[in-house]
Amino acid sequence: MTVDDKTHRLSTKQLKSKILEILDSKNFKKEISFLIEMYSAKMITPLFSASYNSSKEIRWHAVSSFGYLAKYLAENDSSKITEIIRRCIWMLTEESGGIPWNAPAIMGEAMANNREAAKIFSSILFSYVYEPGEGPENFLDNLQLRISSYWGIFRLSQILPEFVIENEKIIMQRLEREDNPEALVLLCLTATNIGLSERLTKMKTLSSDARRVELYINEEFKVLSLREVSNFQI
Repeated sequence: MTVDDKTHRLSTKQLKSKILEILDSKNFKKEISFLIEMYSAKMITPLFSASYNSSKEIRWHAVSSFGYLAKYLAENDSSKITEIIRRCIWMLTEESGGIPWNAPAIMGEAMANNREAAKIFSSILFSYVYEPGEGPENFLDNLQLRISSYWGIFRLSQILPEFVIENEKIIMQRLEREDNPEALVLLCLTATNIGLSERLTKMKTLSSDARRVELYINEEFKVLSLREVSNFQI
């Protein structure tokens, strides 16, 4: 499938359909980037819609596409990046209809591709997984939403690790308190990215855990175990 000249004249409904078609492809990056250049901020709503799709490929490729969109908007309409992230925050804090499973991941992806957004909003993303013990908190009780947050933090650690390093205590708190293997694998990968490898090797419960999980890493699905990532075998 290739993007032809008709793409320049797509209606809203046709654009949504075209986006879903592209996101269903493994090699979606080139064509979604083309659409972003053509339609800019008009991509925001259909990409949010795609992030709810029943297909895991479409959902996660939509998340990645927000990174490409944020990078493009940084040079063309940076206020729209704030709009994307604030929309995610609203989805998580208000009765927006439906459970926004990928909202924290979208926040992390957008911030990873825009330093200014990371400066403003990274603390909010971390607040979703931090239990302060006292005082106000944004901690997400829902495990799947926390996993989405861990994925967003992991993406931030890949590209802008300085914003994760300053929240090291939160990463270590969650490594001690979480038991879900998806959450722990993402936390281990994040810890490795910010130089905490030595501390991971001392956590024996991680290095002996053979539970395997499937995660979306670097725009593809990979099956990983805690034992592999905590012993740096990947």
